[in-house]
Amino acid sequence: MKTASGENPLKLRLHNKQDLQWPKGFWRDAISRVQALDPNWKPTPGLYETIEGQIADLEAQTQEAQNRLSELASLGIGPGPFAGESIPAWGPSRNFTHDERAEINIAPY
Repeated sequence: MKTASGENPLKLRLHNKQDLQWPKGFWRDAISRVQALDPNWKPTPGLYETIEGQIADLEAQTQEAQNRLSELASLGIGPGPFAGESIPAWGPSRNFTHDERAEINIAPY
């Protein structure tokens, strides 16, 4: 059996299931980052009938998780905007080396 475009529908279905893997990966990552900071948070559940609907739902939930991360960051929860450029804190008995002090001096903040 073939579709109007001459394609095998089973092949199309397989292609759509493969398309689901990327959004699912982004979704899992976003959800786990939020739940590391707010363990009880859950995205709003969606309703869908097709693979395309499921992809759209995963993308919406991923965006919702990213919005929650931004909200938590604005409240001071989780890494701040300069976390990628942070400098490890040393104890009172540890002195910075010359190279470490030079690196601190060129930091943009």
